[in-house]
Amino acid sequence: MRTVASERSGGEFAVLRRRVDGLTGLPLRPLTARALLRSGLAELEASGEDGEAGLFGESASTLAAIGTPARGLSLLESDPGWALAASRRAGAAPVALEMASESPWWSAHAPRTQAALDALWRSSLAAALAARRLAREAGELNPDGVGRAALLHRLGLWALAAVDVDLLADWLELPNAARTAWERARFGCSLDALGADLAARWDAEPLVADACRLRDPRVSAVDDALAADPRGLAIVRRAVEIADRTPWRLTPHVETAHPRDASPTDPRVLMVMAEVQSRHAGAFTDNDATPLEMGAARAHARLARRTLALERKLAARERFIKTFVASDPSESPDLWADRVASACCEADDVAAARVVWAGEEHEPTPPEAARTLPVKAARSGVRLDLKVEHILLYDRGRPFATIVLRGDGTRPELDPLLRSAWEGWGRRVLERTRAEGRLDAALQAVAEHAEADETRLEEAKRAALAEFAAGAGHELNNPLAVIVGRAQLLLAREEDPDRARALEAIVGQARRTHRMLRDLMGCARPAQPRPRDCLPVEAARAAFRDLKPEAEARGVTLKGRLEESNQTFRADPDAFRAVAEILLRNAVEATPRGGTVSQRLTIDGDRLIWSVEDGGPGVTPEVARQMFDPFFCGRQAGRGLGLGLPRAARLAELAGGRIDRHQTPGRGATFRVEWPLEPATGTS
Repeated sequence: MRTVASERSGGEFAVLRRRVDGLTGLPLRPLTARALLRSGLAELEASGEDGEAGLFGESASTLAAIGTPARGLSLLESDPGWALAASRRAGAAPVALEMASESPWWSAHAPRTQAALDALWRSSLAAALAARRLAREAGELNPDGVGRAALLHRLGLWALAAVDVDLLADWLELPNAARTAWERARFGCSLDALGADLAARWDAEPLVADACRLRDPRVSAVDDALAADPRGLAIVRRAVEIADRTPWRLTPHVETAHPRDASPTDPRVLMVMAEVQSRHAGAFTDNDATPLEMGAARAHARLARRTLALERKLAARERFIKTFVASDPSESPDLWADRVASACCEADDVAAARVVWAGEEHEPTPPEAARTLPVKAARSGVRLDLKVEHILLYDRGRPFATIVLRGDGTRPELDPLLRSAWEGWGRRVLERTRAEGRLDAALQAVAEHAEADETRLEEAKRAALAEFAAGAGHELNNPLAVIVGRAQLLLAREEDPDRARALEAIVGQARRTHRMLRDLMGCARPAQPRPRDCLPVEAARAAFRDLKPEAEARGVTLKGRLEESNQTFRADPDAFRAVAEILLRNAVEATPRGGTVSQRLTIDGDRLIWSVEDGGPGVTPEVARQMFDPFFCGRQAGRGLGLGLPRAARLAELAGGRIDRHQTPGRGATFRVEWPLEPATGTS
């Protein structure tokens, strides 16, 4: 056995610790690196054929090409370098080409150092195989993670071998009692503590760091209970005990809870030994692996990665062009956001995507326009470590939207050219939406201005009509009164029937002229409502009685269904009677001989609802739009001034009610009046 004091100096060991601290991971076995390179090239070929890629950037057959047996450990799972990389990704498989291009290889060694590496490897394999089997038997949700922790529980020794494999051989040749002093003299701590520190520094799964402390005698049961995964750590502890009872244990003189016999009989130990001997009988490293091959393979993998990245970039640009061609120039911002999210989700490294518009100043649609696509389904038994990337899109130096990407294990990226393309397209959508908003605002302003002009015109017409009505009423009512008085006086003295009929016609037309003047003045300047306690039903009955003789003279049947109610309300019965009379007369005049006019009155709470239906042919839409305008009459000339309906509408408006017209094809027109009622004085 060589003495370290004769071969190493204190300064050299300081350099050694710095080399250990400078490690970023463990090398790969040459066999693993070659398989990764082959699978990565297969991935490149598959992506070139159909553009499809797997969940973690490999083709669907990548892991199968390397080999994943149903039981035991695969080529990848038995490699500490790969296991460490998988642990750092929370169980997600590392990308084959990335590992092949960046990871160094374990090199070939002399028989002494080769035997040291083989011993460390098989001892770790025995613990990993036992841990996985125990985890499955216990129903552990992540047996692969427990197996990785057992494989790496000697991480300090693996780091020592990575910087100087001769030191690993020296350590193995030391007796147990001398190893702790040897470790502290060279690293300032035990290799178990060093392994735990490296596991934490390399961001491995917490179970790996806890497993590295299992052999530290200072770790108590309390420390185990405070571990991140106490159940998994207990399984690793039992697996390490099983591995220590195999021929490959690294502490041949240690006292265990189960002292090893000359030939083990425990079935668990025997199964572990059989699996190690049958599946992992070869050497840890290959004698034919050279630095030249490693350099060439890593360079080849880097070129393949670059080729694959270029192909993916080209595919992403083709997806953008396809999306752009399929779009509609007038599509909404919501639909544009859906297109962006859909196109981004087609990328291999994106699990979910959404577009979020900026604040109100730049937001063309309501805040709920954050478009989200569902996360892709993960492969069975694989945990997703989602990384989020926010990509801002700018307009005039200010962000108007954000593309939020969530990646599978790695942070997703967006090609700068594609980012500019999405940004330019988004600006056009935003500008068009803003222009549409300005147009809608302008149309709304024009409509409001036109409505205001219509209101002003209506007021001006009423004012002119009021002025005309005042003059006409004053100038014409007096002559009409004289005509009616003289005609009635002559009619009272006249005995000739023909002359009597002529005088009656004079009286009738004079009274008709008086009613026209009254309607004209009532339409222009209607009297203000004078509510008082009354029976609204009686006002409707009175109008019905007054119009019945006129209806019979025209051959029109007048019928009604009025609610029997003696309840008193506070309203203006004169105004309501005037409205009822106007609508009944209008219905009688519109109904041909032999037709029927029906009325119906109900009281619904604080409203009186009265409707009248004529038996006429109805009116055209053009007439319906103008029937409440003064001086518009839908009947032939000489049948009136067209002031009745405008006057009725004005009276209903002043009382707080309304008049609506409905028309049923083939059944004439129906006018419906809603008249507000107040409780009578002295009632609650």
